Amino acid sequence: MGQAQLLRRPRDPRHGRVPEDAQDADALNDPDKRPEPVEDRDAAEPFVNPSVDRIEVGEALFRAPGPNGQACASCHADPKTAFRRWAVTMPRWEKRLEKVLGAEEFITRHARATTGADWPMQSDANTDMSIWLHSLGNGEKIAVDLSDPAADAAFRRGVALSKAKLGQFNFSCIDCHEKSAGKWLRGQYLGTTQGQFDHFPLWRTSLNQIWDIRKRLQWCNVQVRANELPPDAVEYGELELYLRKLNEGLELAAPNIRH
Repeated sequence: MGQAQLLRRPRDPRHGRVPEDAQDADALNDPDKRPEPVEDRDAAEPFVNPSVDRIEVGEALFRAPGPNGQACASCHADPKTAFRRWAVTMPRWEKRLEKVLGAEEFITRHARATTGADWPMQSDANTDMSIWLHSLGNGEKIAVDLSDPAADAAFRRGVALSKAKLGQFNFSCIDCHEKSAGKWLRGQYLGTTQGQFDHFPLWRTSLNQIWDIRKRLQWCNVQVRANELPPDAVEYGELELYLRKLNEGLELAAPNIRH
């Protein structure tokens, strides 16, 4: 089992310390004085982070035969070595599909082609496998391969998408996570674009759900009152590649926990 690591990242202030006096209470009520929230829960503790329990489930799926009798382990006998750096190199440009392929879409396609298993993106099996594979890479630094001109072009499209105004609120990614980063919106802290990628998949305490990065992107669309896209959408792949580049050099710590 990969070692889940703790990342200190913004979290909902309602789960922080109780104000000790009126001055503290006033600071929490004033967005200009409110302290930056700190994620200090133990992400490796299953009683705190239920997604940790899914690591073993993902490993069991890896070793279980699929409908055609083959298992992932049939080809990958030493996954802890073979996949040590796999998660930190995803997503990547797939020239055969002419699109950016993320970890979860790769799992769907590869399982169907090799074992006959049907693990659609955001299904329990897909998410469990993703959690296990990501856990194998904990502590490894995120890396981006843009050496292929097509990959670099996809990255640049991701940059453009991050600046595109969307939805009834007419917001872009950078409106919240660059121009307004460090501020508060509707009681929610707006984090910077860096640090938005290195902890997925994760457990969302506010919804009691496990989310992968594509679910996060879909929900961002919903929050600005735009239509979310399918999880395998080309646009999400290019946005994911853009986010990975911004998080290059950070250590993977998954599955993690956020509010």
